Amino acid sequence: MSKRSSKSKKTPKAHSLKPTRLAFDWKPAILLCVLSFLLYSNTLNHEFAFDDSLVITENKITQKGFAGIGELASTDFFKGTYGEGEGEELAGGRYRPLSLILIAIQSQLFGEKKKGPDGRVLKDKDGDILYDYPASLGHWTNVLLYTLCILLLYHLLFLWFGQRKGLQAIPFVASLIFLLHPVHTEVVANIKSMDEILCAVFLFASLIAWHLWIKERKAQKYLILSGAFFMLSLLAKETPFTYIGIFPLIAWVLYKQTGKDIVKLSMPFWIVAFVYLVLRTSMVGLPQASVATTGIMDNPFASSDIGEKLATICLICWRYLLLLVAPITMRADYSFAHVPFASFSHPEALLGIVVYGGLIAMAWLGLKKKRLLTLFIILFLFPLFITTNLVFNIGATMGERFLFLPSLGFALAVAWLLAKYLKVERLDSLKHASIGGAILAVYCAFFAFSSFTRNKDWKNNDTLFTRDVETTPKSAKLQNYQGRILWAKWREGGKSDADRGLLERAKYHYDQSVEIYPMFAMSFYDLGLVNLYLKDGEAAITALKKALNLNRQHAKTHELMGQVYFRLLKDYPRAIKHLRYSIEKLDQKKAGSCQDLGIYYVSAGNKDSAVYYFKESLELEPNNIGGLKNAAALMNQLGRTQEAQEYTKRANALQAQKP
Repeated sequence: MSKRSSKSKKTPKAHSLKPTRLAFDWKPAILLCVLSFLLYSNTLNHEFAFDDSLVITENKITQKGFAGIGELASTDFFKGTYGEGEGEELAGGRYRPLSLILIAIQSQLFGEKKKGPDGRVLKDKDGDILYDYPASLGHWTNVLLYTLCILLLYHLLFLWFGQRKGLQAIPFVASLIFLLHPVHTEVVANIKSMDEILCAVFLFASLIAWHLWIKERKAQKYLILSGAFFMLSLLAKETPFTYIGIFPLIAWVLYKQTGKDIVKLSMPFWIVAFVYLVLRTSMVGLPQASVATTGIMDNPFASSDIGEKLATICLICWRYLLLLVAPITMRADYSFAHVPFASFSHPEALLGIVVYGGLIAMAWLGLKKKRLLTLFIILFLFPLFITTNLVFNIGATMGERFLFLPSLGFALAVAWLLAKYLKVERLDSLKHASIGGAILAVYCAFFAFSSFTRNKDWKNNDTLFTRDVETTPKSAKLQNYQGRILWAKWREGGKSDADRGLLERAKYHYDQSVEIYPMFAMSFYDLGLVNLYLKDGEAAITALKKALNLNRQHAKTHELMGQVYFRLLKDYPRAIKHLRYSIEKLDQKKAGSCQDLGIYYVSAGNKDSAVYYFKESLELEPNNIGGLKNAAALMNQLGRTQEAQEYTKRANALQAQKP
């Protein structure tokens, strides 16, 4: 009898959500969606920028379309760009196939087949057709996904707070703050960060389905959907893994569950997280606590002791809070030396300790009383923790994209404070003049203006780096990026002497880069390259020697050393030495390199070796017209006229086929 009465009491509770679902207010939801789309509408015609090269323009697997899906699903996130065995400092734990697979599918469905100069369709070494991905497609995808993300967020918060007295305004206010925050511009305006948006979309969908399952326990479809969405969220990016510690807290604070019930409600997500760990471990391994590289460009704390590392992380965490509260200046890069190494005596490190210590204390003290602020603090701290480099190297000091999920906790805390202390409790209270409403209006207007303005900087690499190198002059990476932009402009302009000023400006930024970080091997390489075209051979060799001192095994540096010695200094033996080292010792045997080495040998008077390398080049690339003509000319010099005629005949036949 007591059991029946117990069930009869639970039945109304199980169906208590139905009125809430029917009462869902679509007007605020539609308004938020419209605002979301309009805010980022000025990115729809943008080009590729920044990290888009990682997933699109330099990714050899996503360019394969459907043919690349299997490989994308079973390999590291960076394999398509760096290849097997490359970029080891980034290895061990970036298993994010979802966005890459979506890009691959879009490439084949909506992209055009890549074509070479001769008009032929390009294929990779496996014979798979390659596709060009339209930049506008990526930007439309990001904006629409972000709009969906905001809709799902509002729906989730409505389910959580829409019927709670005094908190009815939180769903709209928190969603609005999240939507407008300028710290999200990198995520939406950079196609690569599609992974961040997909991660949030599926996480919010998972939480919605979980809520419906809790309210309607017999509806097992919601439990299945919740688990499936959570897995998809993890496959988009690793950050939601921290939610395995947040789900129990949500059950405790919002759903008023205790003990075994919390474990039962959280268990499905723990199971999914375990399955995900097994899957990713089998595919790419686990994130590594330490890596082989010692360069701070890829491992920010490679040369730091534990004290300096912890103090600098405290400083970074303080700056994250500043970015959330007062996002005055947005930046694409926060690496050395914009973010300095710090000791515990640094004022910002001390502020980080005090403020975050206070947040942790507030969360702990409010835990027993199931205070909402505890939940909001944890929603901020847990996802942020995984990006701090405390557990493993993430390859970056800090970044605005790392605040995407943590900013939800901030938005909820602001909305809660407005409701609790400034009486912004219901949506209709925003219609009346009030201090809370005025503060919210000013804050949101500032956010909207900052976001819309910042979007323009993300049009392409030129606009982005030109802007950011002014606001972040102490970043060695940004100085390098700006140098590369100027170098590319000079090259695309036909390499004319009239544009020599572009080369000199590029050299200036490379000089700034190595002055900031004297162990930046790539900037020394770029200095050597730009000095080659400025025809300053001695300066080029000086820079390239420094690059080799930092990375002896960098094949491109050896190749470039060969070019400088050959073209500017006429030192043929050294030119041959460096190019042969690249080809034979570093296993960089390519048609172009063999062709160049053959030319070096001709100039050095060693024609027998030149013949060998010309033939090696044609073995690798039989239809290279220039290579055939060079081989024909050399054979004529050696009196081997029959071979010369054969090479000439092949070259002429290929020339005749060209459109």
